Amino acid sequence: MRTIRCGALAACASAVLGGAAPFAPAAAFAGPAPPDLTGVWWTKGYQPMVKTVEGQLPPFLPAAAEAYRRSVQAQADGKPIPDSSTQCLPHGIPRLMYAPYPIMILQKPEQITFIHEVNHLVRLIYMGEQHPADLEPTYLGHSVGRWDGDVLVIDTVGLNDKTLIDRAGIPHSDALHVIERLRVLEGGKLLEDVITVDDPKTFSRPWDMRITFERRDDIRLMEYVCAENNRN
Repeated sequence: MRTIRCGALAACASAVLGGAAPFAPAAAFAGPAPPDLTGVWWTKGYQPMVKTVEGQLPPFLPAAAEAYRRSVQAQADGKPIPDSSTQCLPHGIPRLMYAPYPIMILQKPEQITFIHEVNHLVRLIYMGEQHPADLEPTYLGHSVGRWDGDVLVIDTVGLNDKTLIDRAGIPHSDALHVIERLRVLEGGKLLEDVITVDDPKTFSRPWDMRITFERRDDIRLMEYVCAENNRN
């Protein structure tokens, strides 16, 4: 039951965005105004096992297929293999977008900010920029964005290999490259995220998954405390 409400995140994020320097020239945002994604969105129809848009398992390479098989079997045996999310570490991308927790989106021309209830993670999308040449791998990587008409295209690289793509255990390597295409549907009631996963060390070819979010103007983000191994 969602009885605790937290509005501080929005205030903090607004302050950060308000003081941010431009990340791209104004020319990068010329043209018709893009749709406004600002608001709270929540995954619709969450499933712990990710499938491709065709409803199949991803096209694993042999070693990745075996790692996935071991993970599924361990869960069936009641001895799941720990991953980052069960150790209070970031879910990683794209799994963070698939987590069953609400997301607040704050939109400005030069930066779009995703504030996730889970672990209070903040994901920054730098609009009109290029990826830096030297990126140290991190859990959320480095994301740049652009508008393709009314579709927000997010390109993420620089991801480490310490996370899984879903709860069932889809692995990935540090070669993971994620491209998302977000668009508003049904007059602003839904937000679709079609995610292309490209990792030549793990999969035989790129593959797509699809997530749909519902706009939830009736809720605010709650306080989130991850207590794994916390004895206090």
